[in-house]
Amino acid sequence: MAFNDAMLSTRQMTISFGTVIFSFLILLSILVIGYIIDRKNKFFSAIGLIMGLYLLPSSSMAILIGSFLSNYVIPKFIGGQDEWRSKMGYVIAGELAGEGLIIMLGVVINLIYKSSWIWPW
Repeated sequence: MAFNDAMLSTRQMTISFGTVIFSFLILLSILVIGYIIDRKNKFFSAIGLIMGLYLLPSSSMAILIGSFLSNYVIPKFIGGQDEWRSKMGYVIAGELAGEGLIIMLGVVINLIYKSSWIWPW
């Protein structure tokens, strides 16, 4: 997301009316095809396909590996799928809290570093 925002704000990536309409038609066709497939009782995740096309490959691979670990590897060490499902929220909350604290610490250190003055007065 930050990469796309940077590309838009520096005008290295432009938005035209044709691009928006073309993207809308592609998205609409994917959703209609997904709805038709879903009505035939076949599994199809239109949101998963759209997000997979939108995300960078590094993010998609991280989500795939994390999903594999969460569904197949971690339940074997925790004590089963039900036990893992009951503890998963705490693990995610701890990870997000730790990530927020590290980002906050990095911002504070960066602000202190950039606010230091060369002259002694």
